[in-house]
Amino acid sequence: MAPVDQQAVLLRSPVLPLVLQHSSVHTDLQAVLQLCCTSKAIRAAVLQQVRGLLDVSFTTSSSQHTQCFAAWISKYGQLMGCLSILPGYHHQEPSMYGFYGETAENQLEEAQLCIAAALVQLQQKQQKQQQQRDQGSMQLRALQLLPAVDSADALLQAVPSSMLLSLHLKGLCSPSRSLKTAGMACIAAFSQLQSLVLAPVLSAEQLQHVLPALTALTHLELQSRSCFSTAARSC
Repeated sequence: MAPVDQQAVLLRSPVLPLVLQHSSVHTDLQAVLQLCCTSKAIRAAVLQQVRGLLDVSFTTSSSQHTQCFAAWISKYGQLMGCLSILPGYHHQEPSMYGFYGETAENQLEEAQLCIAAALVQLQQKQQKQQQQRDQGSMQLRALQLLPAVDSADALLQAVPSSMLLSLHLKGLCSPSRSLKTAGMACIAAFSQLQSLVLAPVLSAEQLQHVLPALTALTHLELQSRSCFSTAARSC
């Protein structure tokens, strides 16, 4: 049987969704990406069956690296179920790489803003394709930002409010800095949020305004102030 015929049989098989949704497949990011490159038909099947199942962890490094990840989001972002954005080593230990704390933090903010823009672009594209059910919508269930710098507001606004179940924000370094009004409103709008970990990005007064709206919340963790070394050197 020719490869094209074999692929056609596979696409018609009721076993395909079970295979794609199996943990041995969707926990292997490289395997999922290789499947997406097989053919347009296989890519469509992956985007439909693996939607919202991938746990993606991105460590910031260079601007080029971030731009490549943003481009990946525009193509495959609907596959993400959990997104963690972590600081690179040059953000955590800037002096070892010849950075000042403020410079490293600014680079991290630029990276987070770039990712936020990609998430917004993905949602706009999906809204135009609502009639194509195989494309689906972004189903991001968990978001982790370490550290949560000023650009966290933009990222929170870029996440669909009806899907997020878990939010972990950590790392605002200055005692006078906290999430802006837009960021507070976004957290309050996460109607399905069940787990919230803050270390610390909201003041006590802000928490009083946010928490009553989170009626589905079952886990709240308020950690003590813990800045990564970039922030500690710049505070």
